[in-house]
Amino acid sequence: MGFKISSFIPSLISRVCSAFFQICLSKCVIILVSLSFFQSSTLQVEMHDFYGEDCSGDGGVLKSVTKEGTGLSNPRDGATVSVTWTMKHLDRDLETRTVKFILGDGAGEGVVAGVEKALLKMKKGESASVTVKSPYAYGHVGDGKLAVPGGADLVYQLTLEDFEQAKYKHEMTNAEKLEFSEKAKERGTEYFKAGKFDLALKKYKVITEYLEADAEDFDDMPSDSDDEDKDGEVEKKEEKDPEHDKKSQQLLLAGFSNQALCHLKLMDGISAFKACEN
Repeated sequence: MGFKISSFIPSLISRVCSAFFQICLSKCVIILVSLSFFQSSTLQVEMHDFYGEDCSGDGGVLKSVTKEGTGLSNPRDGATVSVTWTMKHLDRDLETRTVKFILGDGAGEGVVAGVEKALLKMKKGESASVTVKSPYAYGHVGDGKLAVPGGADLVYQLTLEDFEQAKYKHEMTNAEKLEFSEKAKERGTEYFKAGKFDLALKKYKVITEYLEADAEDFDDMPSDSDDEDKDGEVEKKEEKDPEHDKKSQQLLLAGFSNQALCHLKLMDGISAFKACEN
């Protein structure tokens, strides 16, 4: 009898351990299934909250591609773009338009900020549905001519038909920088007269950005002895033009002065003082 009991105990212990292990395993499976379900639910919520590419960084301009474009590049600020759109509010078509303008100057052509931000993310030939929240459209005022109520969010069916890329600053000659700055001053003056002081300020800053670098180029220009290459040939470089230099300095002065005026209109006295110092 003692032998039978002694042989029974190890068997019993083995069965108890096996049962305990199975219970622990089943608990682990339940926990893993629960975690899997939670993660799946979270993923579904995130996907439902995603309505397109965020072009503004704060959800104010959302773009969903309806037709893929061609090429690898997007237009950058200063590019000339040809665009077609249909603008809707709720179920009403408010405007259908084709327009050609310079990115960054859209406000002067009646193009809202949200459309410009979306175009910076588009490729040639691309079509997209773009949701533009009120702050990036017509704000709390709206637009009576287009029957856009104040605070309205708009949906654009937008197509970037074509664009001509703007040159980078370092790709421009000094003459091109001067011409570019003159156009910026003209546009800035138009914005200032219209009371759009923030847009005017942006244009006046373009002047100083481009022409300060222009002035540095003249100062850093190498001497004649440095222009000779190994074969004794002289490299072609832009020569300093006194007339160009004079116009550049006048525009530069106007740029800083007008920046100060814009800052004063925007109630920013410190920035106005800094502009005067420059």
